[in-house]
Amino acid sequence: MNQSVSISSERRLQGIALSIFAVLVLSPDALLIRLVNVDPWTLLFWRGLLLGFSLGTFLKFARGASPTRGMRMLGWHGGLAMALFSASTILFLHSITRTSVANTLLIMSTIPLFSAWLSRIFLGEIIPPRTWLASLLVFAGLGVIFAGSFSHGTLWGDVLGVASSLCMAGYFVVARFHSQQSLLPALTMSGYVTAVICLPFATPLAVAGGEILYIAIAGLLVLPVAFGLLSVAPRHLPTAEVSLIMLLETILGPLWVWLVVGEMPLRATLLGGALVLLTLIAFYGNCGVRRR
Repeated sequence: MNQSVSISSERRLQGIALSIFAVLVLSPDALLIRLVNVDPWTLLFWRGLLLGFSLGTFLKFARGASPTRGMRMLGWHGGLAMALFSASTILFLHSITRTSVANTLLIMSTIPLFSAWLSRIFLGEIIPPRTWLASLLVFAGLGVIFAGSFSHGTLWGDVLGVASSLCMAGYFVVARFHSQQSLLPALTMSGYVTAVICLPFATPLAVAGGEILYIAIAGLLVLPVAFGLLSVAPRHLPTAEVSLIMLLETILGPLWVWLVVGEMPLRATLLGGALVLLTLIAFYGNCGVRRR
């Protein structure tokens, strides 16, 4: 049975609306990172702490529940989701500070592809054969991006971006598997876990006055709202479709950075990124993922 058919039209529209709004909220995140002149570990500490605090406050007052109680209800799947999101967050920020915003976001656009693979392995979702052709084209596009980064000394940032993309795809697959339960407790705890991991390497008091505002906007508004909604969206849509909508950030994120700080993508990034985006849009716009 086609999975997309099994989802009611109302739920599908809710999933699409949630995903689009989440991406619009998330799109300035890369710009906020660029506007803060602190080391990655310090930035990760504050982003994680504020994310955990904001979502924990929401759970307490809106649902009358604590993150730890929610984690106990989720079981080991909640722990896995927490670990995957924390890993993706740490890898993403280290990627974006070691390569261009456009490179990192274009590499993160491979989440739909990785989501499809992981859904096939762990959820038994049947993927159309054209997925393998899409894989070849996407990796060809990434090869072009990597070649440009190699000549500019930013290849390591691209590698970290791929690792972050894999972890985020895994998080969405767990969210899809737990479609009847909210992963907000896991998302909340991932913020605290990230802060604890990064604290030994961070200098939290080194943040300048003006930069505190940018960190607060990201940690208290952008990240909790965007990823909170993206955690709910897979309950209404297949993971590949949620990830596909996230491709909007690949366009909007570099646009904000270019308009504000003037960071222009390399030619190799534009060429490889065009191949990646066009391939993903063509092959996953109507991917027809099915479940056995």
